[in-house]
Amino acid sequence: MQHEHSTSEAINYNKRFFFGILLNIALVVAQIFYGIQSDSVALISDGFHNASDVLALMIAWGGFYISNLKPSERFTYGFKNTTILAAFINAVLLLIAVGGISWEAILRISEPTQINTKMVVIVASAGVIVNMLTAIMFIAGREDINIRGAFLHMAADAGVSLGVIIGGIAIALTGWSVIDPLLSLGISILIVLSTWRLFKESISLILHAVPEHINTEEVRNFLLNQPNVVSVHDLHIWALSTSETALSAHLVRAHITLDQDFIQTVSHQLETQFRIQHVTIQIENIKMPTECELSCDKPKKNK
Repeated sequence: MQHEHSTSEAINYNKRFFFGILLNIALVVAQIFYGIQSDSVALISDGFHNASDVLALMIAWGGFYISNLKPSERFTYGFKNTTILAAFINAVLLLIAVGGISWEAILRISEPTQINTKMVVIVASAGVIVNMLTAIMFIAGREDINIRGAFLHMAADAGVSLGVIIGGIAIALTGWSVIDPLLSLGISILIVLSTWRLFKESISLILHAVPEHINTEEVRNFLLNQPNVVSVHDLHIWALSTSETALSAHLVRAHITLDQDFIQTVSHQLETQFRIQHVTIQIENIKMPTECELSCDKPKKNK
C-alpha cells in the first residue's frame, strides 16, 4: 500500500481575523451607544447582531488556528476538521441571529417606533463600510466553507446595515416607520437563502460525504484509465478539512510490480485535476482478488 500527499501554501488569515474582530468590536460599541442615544431599536438590534458576528469571527479563527496544530498519537489526522465544525457552528449562529432579527421586525410592524433617522443613517453607514471591509478580507477564501462562513456573516451584516440606511432615509421622507421592519424581513430571507447552503454543506462534510467539487464517477474513471489498471474498488473520498480532501482506493493491476513513479504520477494528477491532496492507494494482483473480496467494504446497489 502506498501513500502520497502534497502540501500547498495557504493564505494566513490570522491578521485578517484579528483586524476584522477589532473593527467589529468598535462598530458594536458605536451602534449600541448611538442606538440608545437615538432611541432606535433597529440600530441596537443591529449592534447585537454585529456582536454575534464578532463571536462568529472568533469561532472561525479558532477553527483555522486549531486546524494547523500538529497531529498527535491520539489525533493522527491532526485537527483539520475543526474548520468544518466552525463552519457548521457559524451557520447555526447566523440562522439564529436571522430568527432574532425577523422576530423583532414582526413585533415592530404592529408597533412602529419613532427614531432619529439622521443618527441612524450615519451609524449604519459606518456599519456598511466596516462589514464590507471585513468581508473583502475573506472573499478570496470562499471555497473554504469555514472562511465562507466568516465572509457570509460580514456580507449579511453589511446588507442589514444597508437596509437600516434605506429604511432611515425612506422613513425621513415619508414618515412611514413600518418601512424599517419590512426591509429587515426581506433582508432576513436573503440571509437564510445564502446560509442554507453553508449549513447543508457543513453537515455533509461532518458525515464524511464526498466534497461537492468532486464527482466520484469521474475519479473512478480516471483511475480505471491508468496503465495496467483493470478494476477499482473500495474507493473512498472524504474531507479532512474545509480545504483538504483525502482519497483511498484499491487498484487491481495486471502487473503488481512495485512502481513508485506510478503512485506519484496518479497522486499528482488527482491533486491537479480533482483537488485531492492526500492519496492512499493499495495495488492488488489481478490473479489474487480473494483476500480483498473478504475484507473490503463494497457499495450496495440501490433497490
